[in-house]
Amino acid sequence: MVGCVLVSGREEFPITVDGRTLEGIALELGLNPDGHIFVRGKTPVPMTLVPSDGDVIKAIAVASGG
Repeated sequence: MVGCVLVSGREEFPITVDGRTLEGIALELGLNPDGHIFVRGKTPVPMTLVPSDGDVIKAIAVASGG
C-alpha cells in the first residue's frame, strides 16, 4: 500500500506509511538527509517527521558554497 510520495528532483518514490521518519526513508533511498530540505506543500518540515497517508514530500537538495 502506498501511503505517500517522496519527490526528489524528477524522481518520485512511493512510500509505505509505516512509522519511518523522513530521515530514515531518505537514507534507505540513498539520499543524504542533511543535504536536503523537506517540504510538504509550501511548508518546510523536519527530517524527524513521520509522513501520513496522502502526503507528498519534496526533498530539495541544498549545497553550501563555503
